[in-house]
Amino acid sequence: MNKKEVKKKKSLPKEKVEVKETKEEIEPKVKKRLYFGYTTRIIFHIIMILSLCALLFFLLIQAIKITKSNTVNYTEKSDIDYIVLLKDNNFYEQRYLEKNMAYVASLIDNIKINYNYVFEADKKSDIDIEYKIIAKLVIASQYNNNVFFEKEYDLTELKKDEINNKKQYIINESILIDYHYYNDLVNKFKSSYAVNTTSNLEVSLQVAEKNKNTNSYDLSSHNNTTLVIPLSEQEVSINLQDKNINSQKVVISNAKLIIKNIYYLIGSIILFIILLIYIIFFIKKYILKMKKKPSDYDKYVSRILRGYDRIIVNVKTAPKLENYNVIKVENFQELIDVRDNTKEPIIYYVIIEHQKCEFFVINDQDLYLLVIKEIDLIGKNLWKLK
Repeated sequence: MNKKEVKKKKSLPKEKVEVKETKEEIEPKVKKRLYFGYTTRIIFHIIMILSLCALLFFLLIQAIKITKSNTVNYTEKSDIDYIVLLKDNNFYEQRYLEKNMAYVASLIDNIKINYNYVFEADKKSDIDIEYKIIAKLVIASQYNNNVFFEKEYDLTELKKDEINNKKQYIINESILIDYHYYNDLVNKFKSSYAVNTTSNLEVSLQVAEKNKNTNSYDLSSHNNTTLVIPLSEQEVSINLQDKNINSQKVVISNAKLIIKNIYYLIGSIILFIILLIYIIFFIKKYILKMKKKPSDYDKYVSRILRGYDRIIVNVKTAPKLENYNVIKVENFQELIDVRDNTKEPIIYYVIIEHQKCEFFVINDQDLYLLVIKEIDLIGKNLWKLK
């Protein structure tokens, strides 16, 4: 068999090449996979990155708060009011005496004390407040005021409250003092040890304020309002120690970062890690790829275009496959055989840049088609492909 006969047999091996398919058979195969262009993919990933950045920004706004430097003025005021309740007697018609009087110790039954405390700031704040009433019994030397005995009594439990986005907080607390209980303790001490003493019962409202983390300033204040009651005396004059609280203070705040919601903060950290991984993936797959050498797909297609430039025509639009009898060929060499047989040019059409293209020959109603995809060339020896 001579070379001419071999060429004739190879030119159009219809049993092998011309596998005609109907329109119904072609369309499902064409529409089986959805392809996106290189530019479309880049735009999609950029939109995803921007969307994740917007979501991260939203979570951070919900999670943290950055305060500005400013000045906060606040005042504290207190007032003590009390009455002395009397035992039954033949002299006083009233059962009690008002404050700031002299009292006969043997006629005193109880002492009722009312504390009024006001905290006020010039800006709305979030503040924790703790307070309680205590009594401190002090027995000291009459000559040099050295203390013989001292003991504290909690008259109320520690109470906790808070100011939420307010400028003012008011405390009103009342307590009933059993004068005879503490007076008897002092008298027993004096008689037991035969000492001359000066004894007092100091009844105090202790108030402590501390700002919450939501505030831009650091506030830490401790104040006592104390009423001193003399004990073991025939005549009692109740007086105020340290007077009432009446102060005005200024707190200069510095800019600070405040955590408003720990769950949003955790979500922000997780989203930031995801966003970072996504950006690294995008840079490696698309940005760095622009600077790398051509892929195997580009090399293979370029070799075909350079080697057969004389018989290949580049087009911007492809014909509709449903208008032709589509005959798929297995490789480019068979498409050359078709071209040699039909004398029609080979048409080159890019579907997806750097990823997918078509070479085809049209002869009347027959369309001989070769599809080249990047994914199909992975792991193959391209220089052996024809």
